[in-house]
Amino acid sequence: MDGQIASPTQLTYDFNGNEVLFAAIASANVLAGSTSKDDQLIHFQINNATTGDLQYFVGVFNGTSYTGTWFSNTGAKGDWKLTPEGNAEFYTCREILAAGASIGDGVYQLMGDDQQPYSAYCDMTRDGGGWTLVGTFPKNVAGGTAKTLNDYSSTLELTDTNPATLSMYKGSLERFFDVKETVSCSTDNCADGRSVYGISFSTYDLQKVRTSWAHQEKVAAMPTRSDKPTCQKVYTDPTSQYQGCTQPQYVNYPNTDSFVGWQNDINGAYCWAARGTYSSGSPGSARCISGQEPNGTNWALLWMR
Repeated sequence: MDGQIASPTQLTYDFNGNEVLFAAIASANVLAGSTSKDDQLIHFQINNATTGDLQYFVGVFNGTSYTGTWFSNTGAKGDWKLTPEGNAEFYTCREILAAGASIGDGVYQLMGDDQQPYSAYCDMTRDGGGWTLVGTFPKNVAGGTAKTLNDYSSTLELTDTNPATLSMYKGSLERFFDVKETVSCSTDNCADGRSVYGISFSTYDLQKVRTSWAHQEKVAAMPTRSDKPTCQKVYTDPTSQYQGCTQPQYVNYPNTDSFVGWQNDINGAYCWAARGTYSSGSPGSARCISGQEPNGTNWALLWMR
């Protein structure tokens, strides 16, 4: 009970579920537990089906692993440590960061819903890190192209600088909790982009944000702009919120297929991911300048964590 593990016993578990709700079985031991949404706290219990022994584990994340204390119904107690094996499988960039396996921004191998690996770009340094690049709108693609999500390639772009592919992650969003949309990008790492954020979102609201990138499906799923999820302009300030991710005077307006994306003018006039039916031939992301249509100089990014 001093944070040091003496005379350790080591067990290997193959976890199922995700980092928030998980379970595993090793021999007669059945493990089940959860973490907090920010990955900082963890608790789980282990039941031994043969002996009936029950152990409760609580702990915190220390940057590379989880550590804490445990107590048993037999009166025993001690310290414990949970670390990923070298061949651990990760489903999101957030899981990689939480496991201490990040080596900075770049391309990582993630596990898909079909249990097949795929490549994805991870931002491990900005806005808390752990962001998976799930959608890109290149600067040379016409705004009227993205009618439905099927118009996007399922093969994700592997860079956040001048992406070449209209791409969108089509898998389950249940492993994600946060979302960031950055538009009007024209420099490396989208340093000049205009961002909005959604923190601790439900899967339902994450799906709405993804759908907003397809102008026909957006109007069908969210008839008014107030149907879009609320966003915040400042990552660190939850009070910087905009209902419907739009200017207050537009909240009760009908949603429109004239533009693509979640945010609507809250980072400047004519500021959205891309054009839709209006000026549908204008290529790329918005310029966020009143009266100025996209002109093939900017791109947009969609991130989830």
